[in-house]
Amino acid sequence: MSDFLKMIIGFLFLVFNVQVKLGSITLDIIPDFIGYGLIFLAAKEMLDWSPCFKKTRKHAVIALVISIGRVIALNRNLAFTVQGTLLGIETIAYIYLSYYVMEGLYVKNKTDKIYELNSQLRGAWIAVAVARFIYCFLGLTDLESLTAEFGMEGLESTILILVSVVAFVVEAFFVLTLNQNRMLIEEKNKAEQKKEIRKAEK
Repeated sequence: MSDFLKMIIGFLFLVFNVQVKLGSITLDIIPDFIGYGLIFLAAKEMLDWSPCFKKTRKHAVIALVISIGRVIALNRNLAFTVQGTLLGIETIAYIYLSYYVMEGLYVKNKTDKIYELNSQLRGAWIAVAVARFIYCFLGLTDLESLTAEFGMEGLESTILILVSVVAFVVEAFFVLTLNQNRMLIEEKNKAEQKKEIRKAEK
């Protein structure tokens, strides 16, 4: 498995949020901290592509620790302010983490003269950052009071579902874009290897 593919699998862990309640304990079947761990490990092997992946690793560690803290806070029913603070920190860490992945790939693509996906990659990241920010905002705010202000009482669940669906779609699109970029890089590497073999044969 390539390191880039390992990173993509890590992001997939962050896309899916499947929680199961066992008595008083809530378990995430696809834990975020595993996703952050995979991204951290993959970024280490991608440092030669760009120094940006060093910053990816730093924010992956922060997000990993905070995501574990969020699981503990949720299962111990800690105060809303504690859970909200952890959500906010993890959201910021994720946005920075994904930003430096995008910037690192920009450098790699420029080096390999791959330009097809650069604008799509940036657009996908912007969509993810906005979706994550809105999701975090709704998690930190008193949604009942907010909907009451706009005459939308009783729509809290609908709003949360819609935002969750949009966040899932844009994050899935970001992951798909990363995978497209991976395939282009691999194709470029294979082409270079074939050239080297032909030169050696001559």
